[in-house]
Amino acid sequence: MRRPVLAVMCAVCFLFVAVMCQARKHASDSDDTTTATVSSKALPSDALLLANFDSGEKINALTGPFGAWEKDPNDASQKCTMSFVKPGYDGKGSAIKLVFSVDSPNPAYNGLWMKLQDKDISAYKKLVFWVKGEPSDTPPNNFKMELKNAKEVGHFYVTGITGEWTKIEIPLDKFDGLTSLQKMTELTVVFEDSNTVPKKGSLYFDEIYFAK
Repeated sequence: MRRPVLAVMCAVCFLFVAVMCQARKHASDSDDTTTATVSSKALPSDALLLANFDSGEKINALTGPFGAWEKDPNDASQKCTMSFVKPGYDGKGSAIKLVFSVDSPNPAYNGLWMKLQDKDISAYKKLVFWVKGEPSDTPPNNFKMELKNAKEVGHFYVTGITGEWTKIEIPLDKFDGLTSLQKMTELTVVFEDSNTVPKKGSLYFDEIYFAK
C-alpha cells in the first residue's frame, strides 16, 4: 500500500514544481514586457542625444560643457541661473531650470550655452527638446534657439510655450543664417530684452537631441 501512496506524493510534488516554474516564466515574461514598454519611450535609435540632464553634471552626451550665461554679469538687473530639478518631462530623471531676467535699463540678453564639440550633424533633420514654463506664472512669449558652427550662427524663435511639458521639433533648415551642419560648435538659448515678454521668468528644459 505504501508504494501507491509514494507514487501519488511524487506526482503531486512534480505537479507543484511544474506550476511554480510556469509561474516564474510568466513573471519573467511580464518583466520583459514592462522593459519593452519603458524602452519604447526612449529616443529613436538613430537620434543623437545632446543632453537629458539625468546625471546632474554640467557635461552633455557629447562630452561638451554647458551652463547659464549673461551679457553683463555686473548688471544686477539682468541675470540667468541654471539648476537641476526633478522629475524630468516623463516623471523620471532630471531636467534643468533656467531663471532669467532681462528687465534692465541697459541692453540685456542671457540664457543657456552648450558646446557641441565640432560635431557633424548633417545626417539629421531636426532639433528636438521638451520645454515648459512655470504653471503658476505667465510663460515667456518666445525665446531664441541658436546653432553655431565655426563661421555661422543660425537662429529660430520658439513660441507657444505653456505651463505643461511640450515637445518642440525644429527643422534644421529653419535656422536662419545657417548653411552648414558640419563642425558645429555650440547650441544656445537666448532671452532678449527686445523680444521676450515677460522679461522675468523661468523655463524648464529636458531631453535635447537631433533626429532624422
